Amino acid sequence: DEARDPQVLSMALRQLRDPDALGRVRDLAAHPDPLVRSAAAVALGRIGQAQDRALLVALMSDRDWWVRLRAAQSVLALPGADAVAVEAL
Repeated sequence: DEARDPQVLSMALRQLRDPDALGRVRDLAAHPDPLVRSAAAVALGRIGQAQDRALLVALMSDRDWWVRLRAAQSVLALPGADAVAVEAL
């Protein structure tokens, strides 16, 4: 919760499984380091809710290719991600 180092934040996000941390994950999706934004996108795909779709869609326009890729993959992992919802995006 107090880490600032992008490597540490990224590793923590990759291990995160607790939905109680969603607020912090959402905040880290706007982190200046693309490594952290990418890991936040992955975490959102794993523990996020349907309402996180808008945040992930926004990350699909990130300036970093890896962030865009991880966000797109995570959109598919969210609850309610079916063919109709994905096509609508």
